[in-house]
Amino acid sequence: MDRQRSDNAVKLSGFRPRKEDVILFLLLLIPFLSFYYSDLNSNIRQGMNVWEALIQGRFFEYYGLNVESRDAGQMIHVANYDMLLNIAYGIWQLPLFIIEKITGGNILDHFAARLYGKSIHFIAMYTAAGILSKIGSIAGLDEEKNRQLKFMFLSSIFTICVALNASQVDIIGLNLILLATLFILKEEWGKFIVFFILAVQFKEFAWLIFLPVILAKEKNLVKSGAMLVSPFVLNFIVSLPFKLADPVGVASRRPRTWIQMDFLTRSRITLGEGFEVPLLFIALGAIVFWAYFRLKEKESVRDIFFMELLSMTAVLLFTRTAPYWAVYITPFYLLLMLMDGDRLFIRIVMEMAGTFSVMVTYFIVLWGPFDCMEGMLPDMLIKKEFVDPGLFTAWISDEKYFYFWTLSFAAFAVWLVYSMYRNRPGAERAAAPVQEDNAFWTHGTDKSINMLLWLRALAAFFFSTVMIWVNLVLAL
Repeated sequence: MDRQRSDNAVKLSGFRPRKEDVILFLLLLIPFLSFYYSDLNSNIRQGMNVWEALIQGRFFEYYGLNVESRDAGQMIHVANYDMLLNIAYGIWQLPLFIIEKITGGNILDHFAARLYGKSIHFIAMYTAAGILSKIGSIAGLDEEKNRQLKFMFLSSIFTICVALNASQVDIIGLNLILLATLFILKEEWGKFIVFFILAVQFKEFAWLIFLPVILAKEKNLVKSGAMLVSPFVLNFIVSLPFKLADPVGVASRRPRTWIQMDFLTRSRITLGEGFEVPLLFIALGAIVFWAYFRLKEKESVRDIFFMELLSMTAVLLFTRTAPYWAVYITPFYLLLMLMDGDRLFIRIVMEMAGTFSVMVTYFIVLWGPFDCMEGMLPDMLIKKEFVDPGLFTAWISDEKYFYFWTLSFAAFAVWLVYSMYRNRPGAERAAAPVQEDNAFWTHGTDKSINMLLWLRALAAFFFSTVMIWVNLVLAL
C-alpha cells in the first residue's frame, strides 16, 4: 500500500468527535442502560470465576468450578468458551470480583455492577469502529466517507444488537478480526497471523472469514495449511492442562458444541441415493476451490473484503443463526458499499430493507435480547410487570402467519446475494456517480445521504429498544 494512504489512516484515526457523534453516543446509551441478557450475566460471572479458581488453587479445574457456580444459581450457563477468552473477561471483571469478596452477596444483582461488566462491549464497538476507520482510509475512502463508515457501523442494527442488546463476545472478537484485516492491507503477515490466531480463540467464525483470504494469497498448501491449523494448535496447547486436570468439567462444554453443529448443519439438500448434505458444507467447499484456484498474483483491497464476506454469507444464508452473528459481515459490506461511488443513496435504502427485514425474523424466533430489562433502567422507571413478547411472537410465528417472517428473511437473502454479486471480483463499478434527473434519489447528495444515515440510525435505535416503548405505552 502506498505511504500516502497509510499516513492518511493515522491522521484520520484521531479526528475529534462532532455534534452527530455526541448525539449518536447519547442514543446508544439507552440500550446500554436498558438490557441485561442472560448470556451476559453468565459471561461476567465466568470472568469473575477465573479469579475464584485462582484463589481456590483450582485454576485448571476452572470449567468444573463454573458448573458449581451454575448449580449455585449464580448464572444459568456453564463456561462454554475457550480459556483465552475467559482470561480476557477475567481481567476486565477483576474489580467486580474484588468488591464482591469484600461486600459479600451477588454483586451482579446491582445495576452499577451490571453496567461495568457490560461496558466492555460498549467500548469494544467503539474500538472496532476506530480500527474500521483506519482500514477505510487505507482502502482509499476520503475523510467524509470515513466518517460515514464509522457512523454507519456504530448505528447498524447488527452492531447495536450484538454489543448493547445481547452483549455477546462477538463484538470483542470482531476487533481482532479487523486488526488482522488491517495487517493484511499493510502486508505485515506476521502480525496478521498473530491476530488471526487470537481471533479464532474468541469465536471460530474468524477462521471461516479468513479461510478464502489465506487460500487465495498462499498457494503453497503446506504453508496455507500451517496457517489454518495454527489457531487449533494453540487452543489444544492451552486447553490440554484443563482436560487432564478436570475432564468432567471440560466435558460440560460439549452440549454447546452439539448445539452449534445442529445450527450449522440443519439446512440440508438430498443428493444421490438419499444422502443429506448440509448446504453450508457445499458452499464452503465451493469457496475453498474458488479461492485456491484464483490465478491473480495480487488481490485488490476490494477482493479481500469480498472474500472476508464469503464464508459468513454462507453461514447466514444456509444455517440457523443467532442475531448477533450478522455483525461479522457488517464492516465488510459497509466498506464495499462506500468504496462504490454509484447509486449510493438507493443502495443504502436497500441495505436498510435487508438488515431490518432479517431483524424482524430474529425478533420473532429469538426475542430474548430485546426484552431482558429486569433490574435495568426500564425496570426502575416503569415499575410494572413487563409484557411478554413471546405472546406476540408465538402468534406471528403461527402457521397461519408463517409467510410473515419467512418473507422477511427472504428480503435479507435477496439483498445480501445482490450485494455479493455487485461487489464480485472483476465487476465494473463507477468511481463517481453518473448525473441523472433523479440523482437525488439514486446517487444522493451529501445532504440527502446524511439525512438517510440519520433515518437509518434512528430506525435501528427504535428497533433495538422496541420493547421499552411497548411497555412504556402499556404502563401509561
